[in-house]
Order: sequence, then C-alpha cells, then structure tokens
Amino acid sequence: MVIAMLRMKLIGWFLLFVINIGFSFAQVDIESPTRDTLTFTFINQDFNVLLHSALNSSEEVWIKFNPTLIFKDEATRDEIIKKAALLYVAILRTAQQLNQQDLEGQNGKTNLAKAIVKDVNAILEYGDVSAVTFSQFLVYKKPVVKSHEF
Repeated sequence: MVIAMLRMKLIGWFLLFVINIGFSFAQVDIESPTRDTLTFTFINQDFNVLLHSALNSSEEVWIKFNPTLIFKDEATRDEIIKKAALLYVAILRTAQQLNQQDLEGQNGKTNLAKAIVKDVNAILEYGDVSAVTFSQFLVYKKPVVKSHEF
C-alpha cells in the first residue's frame, strides 16, 4: 500500500515536471519510411512502464519501448510537437493499463500500437496518426523488493 502511494506521488511529480517544462528533447522528424508519410519519435526518452500484475506476485513485469508515430502531413507534425508532453503522458497511461497477458503472442505488440494510435488521435484536434512502430520493445521481469514496515 505504501509503495503504491509512493509510486502515485512520484508519477504526479513527474507529470507536473513534464507539463511545466515540456519536452525540448522529445521531438524529432526522421526520414519517413515512404515518401508520403512523416514520423515522430521521442528521442532520448524510452518508455519504461510497470505493467499490472498479480498483487501477490514475487516479481514485477515491465515493458520498455520507444514508439514512432506515423502520419501524413506537416500540420499533424506541428500539432504533435506542440503536444509532445501530453502525448508522452497519454502513451505512458495506455501502457500502464496493460498486463503481461495483453502483450503475449503475435498480436501483443500490435494491440499496444493500436491502443496508442487511438489514444493519441483522441488528443490531436487537426490531424491523426495512422500507425505506430517500435524501434525498441522489451518485456522484462524484476523481483519485487519488499519494504520492512515498522
């Protein structure tokens, strides 16, 4: 319980930090996979997210990934750059809602990508993202460290 409260407090401070100073390092246009699409990647910032797991589990399941948003026009790129911090938080929240079973199998990564597209498009007003790819995607486990309660 105490650990969960500390995590929530840390997430709150992180969100406050992100929203207040923004992401000057979180935007980049890279050469598109095809001539008629553009891409956006959060540079120098991997998403490292604790997934939902059983409360009595002896290990935590984490996912580490770096999404690339694919879209069609410059107006969408400009809006993504302006809303980079908000999109970052939305992608984090999308991933936090998953558990290990959601990511298993061939469709696991595809389901995460579709969920990210849906949540990002809900934030964008003028454009939309057509797809998400991952330059890095890793699911790993860490042992749960039990704190001593006094």
